[in-house]
Amino acid sequence: MNNEVFDREFTSQFGSYKPEIPHGVLERIDRTLACLPEKEVVGRNRKHRFAINKILKHSIVAATIAITVLTVSATVSPSIANALTNIPVVGSVFKLFGDMGLKLANDKGISTLVDKTKIDKDIKVTITDILFDGSRISIGYNVEANNLGEIGKPNLLVNGKPIDFSMSTYGSPLTENSYAGVMNINPTSELPKHFKLTVSFNKIGTIEGNWKFENIEVKNQANMLNGKLITPMLTKSLSGGKSITIEKIFMSDSTIKLHAIETNIPKGTFYDYQLIDNYGNVLEPTGGSGHEENGIDNKEYTFIPWNNNPQQFVVKVLEDKIVSGRTLKDIKTDVKGNFPVTISQGEGGEISLNKIEYLNNKTLVHYIYKGNDPYGNGMCVWVEDEKGNELDNPQKATKRNIDGSYILECFPIDKNKKIKIATRELPDIKSILEFEIPLK
Repeated sequence: MNNEVFDREFTSQFGSYKPEIPHGVLERIDRTLACLPEKEVVGRNRKHRFAINKILKHSIVAATIAITVLTVSATVSPSIANALTNIPVVGSVFKLFGDMGLKLANDKGISTLVDKTKIDKDIKVTITDILFDGSRISIGYNVEANNLGEIGKPNLLVNGKPIDFSMSTYGSPLTENSYAGVMNINPTSELPKHFKLTVSFNKIGTIEGNWKFENIEVKNQANMLNGKLITPMLTKSLSGGKSITIEKIFMSDSTIKLHAIETNIPKGTFYDYQLIDNYGNVLEPTGGSGHEENGIDNKEYTFIPWNNNPQQFVVKVLEDKIVSGRTLKDIKTDVKGNFPVTISQGEGGEISLNKIEYLNNKTLVHYIYKGNDPYGNGMCVWVEDEKGNELDNPQKATKRNIDGSYILECFPIDKNKKIKIATRELPDIKSILEFEIPLK
C-alpha cells in the first residue's frame, strides 16, 4: 500500500507555508493562509496552522477549546503549584467552547466527563471530556507546565490494540502556564460499539515523558444523536479514465461524514469537497483523511451539521490548483465610520464591513462575505493600524454565524484610532463535479 497523507491541525497559531503544497489543500483546508500579508499563498486565518506527516493523505480539521477545573497535586513542583492556583473556574468544556455538535451532545448529557490526570516531568495533563458519536472521538484535555509546549500526537489503543486514525486539534492558553484544547480523532476503520480506550502521550513540547490514560470507557452514541447512514453510491467520470464515487454519508446531530472514492487520480492531485444543504447553507468542514491503494483513493471528510432537517445535500468536488510563486495583492481600505465598507476580492468574492464594536476588553468587527468560499475566502479579513500592525487577536478564530455573517475579534482598539480593513485579491473556487444526494 502506498500511503500519502496530510494532517491538518487548527490551533491558535500558524506555522509556515510550504509553497509546493497544492492550492486545493492550502486554500480551503488551511482556511485562507494566503491572507497573511507576508505570504504568497491562497488563504488566511491566523488561528490555524498545518503540518505534513506520512500517516494520512488528506486531512482538514477544526475543533474546539476545552477548559477544566483542576486541583494542585502534591507531586508537582512548588513553582508549578503556584501557577496552577490562578486557573479560572469555567465549567463544562464542550458546553462553553465546543462546536455545535459537541455543545448539543453536552446539552443532552451524552458526552462523558472523564477528569483523569497524569503528571510527569512537572507537566500535568488532564483528559476532561470524551464523546464518540459514531464518526469521531472528541477528547477534551488540559496541559499545565512552567514552559508550555505543544502536545504531541497520541498513541491510541482500543481494547488493547493500536488503531490508525487522523487527528485534528486546536485550543487556547488559559493562563501563562495552562493550555486547553480538544482532539478530534477520526478512525480509519470501524470501531466497536463499546470499548476501552487507552490514550498515551510521549512528548509535550521538547520534553519527553509518559502521560498514559488507561481503560477509558467509551460508547458509540450515534443512536442517541439520531445517527443514520445514507448510501448513494453515485459515480461520475472525469477525463482520462478518472472517476469519483460518493459512496456513503453518515449523519448525526453532532457530525456529518462523507465517504468518497477517487479512481485513477494522478499522484499529487488533491480535490476538496464542499457540502451544501437544500437551503443553500455551505457546511463547515472539520476534518478529513484518506489512503490510496492500487490507484484507488478512499477519502473521508467531516462537517458540522446545522440540524435544520435537510432534505438533500449537494456535494461539490472542487478543482485542484497549483499557486506556487503566485503573488496575491493585498487590498486595504480606511475605516472612517461610514458603513457599509465594501472591498472586492476580485474573482474570490466581496467583503462588506457592517459595524465595529469598540468594547473595553476587545473590538468586534462585523462583516458579511458574498462568494462561493465562505470558510476560505470569507475568512480572509484582518485589521491593521496606520503602521501596518495587525490588530486582530491571534488567539480568537473568526466566527461565522448561522445567518452567514462573520465576527472578527481584535484586541481593544481606541475608537478614535485610524485603522484599515484588509483582505486580498483571491481566486474563486471552481467545482468540476456536482452530486445531488436525496436524504429521505
